[in-house]
Amino acid sequence: MSVRSASESLELRVSLLERSLTSANAQIAELTQALAEYTNLAPGQERTPPEPIMIDADSVSPFAAGFYRPELDNTGRAFRWTGRGDFFEFRIGVDRTQEWSFRLEVQPNPHVPANALRAYADFAPIPAEEEASGRFVTGVIPPRPFSKLLTLSFLLPATFVPRELDPASQDDRRLGIAFFALQLDPLGAAASESASEEGELVTLDLRA
Repeated sequence: MSVRSASESLELRVSLLERSLTSANAQIAELTQALAEYTNLAPGQERTPPEPIMIDADSVSPFAAGFYRPELDNTGRAFRWTGRGDFFEFRIGVDRTQEWSFRLEVQPNPHVPANALRAYADFAPIPAEEEASGRFVTGVIPPRPFSKLLTLSFLLPATFVPRELDPASQDDRRLGIAFFALQLDPLGAAASESASEEGELVTLDLRA
């Protein structure tokens, strides 16, 4: 089993810096487009409040960072192992003019504790808490003015290889934690009112 140590701190910071620089270039383009759209709004025109978003194991792109292909658990529900790299990461188109809450559903395992996951929004650390059941990690994503893209990353505290733990296993993959779903909810009075009226979630298919 591989466990993160303090000696990896510099390497982690360099990795985050590289990701942040890449994101900064995209942010400049987003800012230009967003400013053009906002300044062209007709006087008195109201923007449509955002709706909640759900991403499940089937709707995550096979090219998304850190995920293996989908599998089925013993109840027939789809999940994806993480562990293809130190991070697993989502890139989602959302209205960033307000806060969003996230709720990450995972399957706990003794080798990778969910309460040790570290969360990042746009490559900056944000607080994350594990719910009592151990199946959910929650937090709040801060606003990012003039942006319509969220990069939500999670750093795994450890990984494991099934075959190293059990010689009878044929699985040589380096695994992290099993991912089932991610739900994003807009925060704020207008967003809450819209969500209660609609009563629906928008499921994103990121495979396109």
